[in-house]
Amino acid sequence: PTTPEHFDKINNVGLKRDVMEQVDVAWYSKNPLRERGARRWETALAATLPQHKKGAVVKAFKDLVGSGNIVHEERKGYKTEIAL
Repeated sequence: PTTPEHFDKINNVGLKRDVMEQVDVAWYSKNPLRERGARRWETALAATLPQHKKGAVVKAFKDLVGSGNIVHEERKGYKTEIAL
C-alpha cells in the first residue's frame, strides 16, 4: 500500500467508523447493543449496516473490541471508548 486510500481499504477504516457510529447511536438512544438477549450486537449491527456483509461487520466489531475502541459495560451494553 502506497497511498492512504490503500491503507484505509486494507484496514476497513470506513467500515469500522460505521460500526462505531452505530454503537454510539445505540448507546446514546438508551438502547445499547448487548452480548445476549433481544438486542444482540451481531443481529442489530447487521440490520443497521445492510450495505456491508454481516461477516465483515462482525469481524470489524470484534477487532474494535479487541483493540479497546469499543468496551462492554456489565448490565448496560457496548459503548465506544477510544476514537479511531
